[in-house]
Amino acid sequence: MDTERRGWWVGLALCGLLLAGCPGPMGGGGIIGDASDFVNLDKDGDEAVTVNEFSKWGKDQGVLDAFMGNTKGEVANTALSQGLYDIWDVEGSGITEAEWNEGLRAWFPDADTQEFTSWDLDQDGSLDGDELVAGFAHTDLLRGWDDDGDGTLTMDETYRRFYDVFDQDSDGTLTSDEWTRGLASWNWGF
Repeated sequence: MDTERRGWWVGLALCGLLLAGCPGPMGGGGIIGDASDFVNLDKDGDEAVTVNEFSKWGKDQGVLDAFMGNTKGEVANTALSQGLYDIWDVEGSGITEAEWNEGLRAWFPDADTQEFTSWDLDQDGSLDGDELVAGFAHTDLLRGWDDDGDGTLTMDETYRRFYDVFDQDSDGTLTSDEWTRGLASWNWGF
């Protein structure tokens, strides 16, 4: 399957996962997205979720299955970029500059300043999926997720970044309040 078609299917699969867990009118608290899922994440019952608990839960739920680039457990950058597009495009009409800024802030808080206009290749005021994929391909943003520097993203490295989005105070533990706020900031309640 070519990259464009694969990216589209991955985006569709991710969107389905997100909507299935959306507590709002479009979802029903399925795989992801319900505040009560925190109990399932907190395996040791200490009211705090570690990155290892979060990763195990995500693997058990198949959260990153749509991002897998091969059988070695690597995450495909194009598929990940397309998945981020689906998460950031709140209104469903292309990523606006405001959505893009919010997405970068939440997912790449330590990143160097990025200019929206340099990503908006057709200068129409919004980013489509291809523009977001191209933008990530020409920056070090996703490479910054590669903790061991081996040139590939593993599931564990990707779950670490997903976890960091939820762990808003960066203390290495995820509380029930951070889980609930994180769900809301991922545009799952729209």
